[in-house]
Amino acid sequence: MHNNNINYLSLPGKCRLICIRDIHGSIDLFKALLEKCSIFDDDYLILLGDYIEKGNDSYGTLEYIKSLYKNRKNTFLTKGNVDYAPHIILNEYDEVKAADYLFKRSKSIIHQWVQ
Repeated sequence: MHNNNINYLSLPGKCRLICIRDIHGSIDLFKALLEKCSIFDDDYLILLGDYIEKGNDSYGTLEYIKSLYKNRKNTFLTKGNVDYAPHIILNEYDEVKAADYLFKRSKSIIHQWVQ
């Protein structure tokens, strides 16, 4: 069931539910965690946001998460507060604040996009 961007899940009687949050652009750690969890196709993977910023590869992390969402039937995503950063920077900041953010935060996804 889908209503107002809310997904209601009906989980089978026996399944694993794996919830991960605060990846923050650390793709290598994220992949290592997934490997340690030994995720199977029937497992439910719920990623709870804060995918970007702080780590060394926000762009790669985001692309990897997009591929998980596209290719795993039981993968669900929510946005965290930092996942709204690009939208806020590009649409709500003035030019000076946006440039300041872009050049002072080398690990931001916007900085990585520009590179």
